[in-house]
Amino acid sequence: LTFHDSSEGFPVASAAGTDVVFTMLRAGELYRKRADGSGQETLLAQGHILSASDWSADGHYLIGQRLGETNEFNLWYARVEEKLQPTPYLVTPANENGPRFSPDGRFVAYSSDESGQYEVYVKPFPGGEGKWQVSTQGGRQPHWSRSSGELFFLQGADLMVAGVSTKPGFSFTPPRR
Repeated sequence: LTFHDSSEGFPVASAAGTDVVFTMLRAGELYRKRADGSGQETLLAQGHILSASDWSADGHYLIGQRLGETNEFNLWYARVEEKLQPTPYLVTPANENGPRFSPDGRFVAYSSDESGQYEVYVKPFPGGEGKWQVSTQGGRQPHWSRSSGELFFLQGADLMVAGVSTKPGFSFTPPRR
C-alpha cells in the first residue's frame, strides 16, 4: 500500500474498509490512503510521533497516541476531515496507549502504566465522568467485541475477557482467562 524510502507503521482501516490511516515513522506524520491502493496518500497531521490506533465505527473519529513533551505517550482524538486537528483526550505523567472505541462510540478502552504496571482502563468518549480499571493483574491491547458485550485484552501471554455493558452507563464483570 505504501512505497516510500521511510518506514511506515500503525495502519488503521476505516470501518467501511475503504481507507487506511498510517504513520510515516521517521517524520511522525499521519497519512490517509484508499485501501485499494489507488490515488496518492493525503497528509492528515504532523506531530511529535503521532500515530492512530482506532477509527470509530461511524467513521467520524480517529484516536491514537502521541509522544508528549517529557517522553510519555498520551492519547488524542480528531474528527476525520481533510486536515486533522488532534485534540488531547488523556494527558498524564503515565504512558497511555492502544486506545479503542467501543462499537457504539461512547467509551474508549486503553492501556496505562499509571499504577506501576500496564492495566486496561475505560473512559467515556469524548468526555464525561468516570474511569474504570477493567484488568486486575496487568493488561494491554484492549479490543471490544463487535456487540460491545465483551472486552478482550492480553495479560502477559493470556487472553482475558471481561463481560461489559455500555448502556445506560459502563459496567463490567471480573475478567477471566
